[in-house]
Amino acid sequence: MEAFDRAERDWLSPPEPPDVAVYECCLCGEGICVGEEFLELCEGMVCPACLDAVTVREFAAAVWGSTTNTAYTD
Repeated sequence: MEAFDRAERDWLSPPEPPDVAVYECCLCGEGICVGEEFLELCEGMVCPACLDAVTVREFAAAVWGSTTNTAYTD
């Protein structure tokens, strides 16, 4: 009887609304949907996947145009 009750309840419930992209990630181009956390920069918005995947070195190069140097003695 529980399966029947669940099927009837789900049949009567309204469908879930589709995810709506509000912003576009400036690094990967994917949509940032309502309710998702993101980083706002001068260059644009960064999605949660890029925030988790990008290294500090890649972030500095992409956002600030920074490069790394090698230390050495003469």
